[in-house]
Amino acid sequence: MLERALALGCPGAIQTEAAIAATHCRARTADETDWSEIASLYALLEGFRATPAVRVNRAFAVGKAKGPSHGLELLDCTDIDVTSYPYVHLVRGALLEDAGKSEAAVSSLKKSVQCARNEHERRQIEERIARLLEKKP
Repeated sequence: MLERALALGCPGAIQTEAAIAATHCRARTADETDWSEIASLYALLEGFRATPAVRVNRAFAVGKAKGPSHGLELLDCTDIDVTSYPYVHLVRGALLEDAGKSEAAVSSLKKSVQCARNEHERRQIEERIARLLEKKP
């Protein structure tokens, strides 16, 4: 159904979200994900829905596709205020970690612990912080 909808050449927000999900589903692992495709789809989705959630997800995909500095740049753009989105600190921390900026990553991840929506998320973030702190010389 998604392919038929996309073949019409006029996708909307729902078709774009479905294409993002389909792209994720085609990858067996996160490393096999076509992050360039997902970044492009999030850019399209942002045209329909310029929300903090879309921007943060786009920044993560761009960071994976083009490098963490490009994703961080998107998070720092002032055209969409991402500060209200609870996962902004988690994404910033992940991108900073990918950029090799462990201290800044830990700082951002500590902020994300405060925004965690449940105990499971909180524990996962705390474990990530612990792994980063173990790596420090």
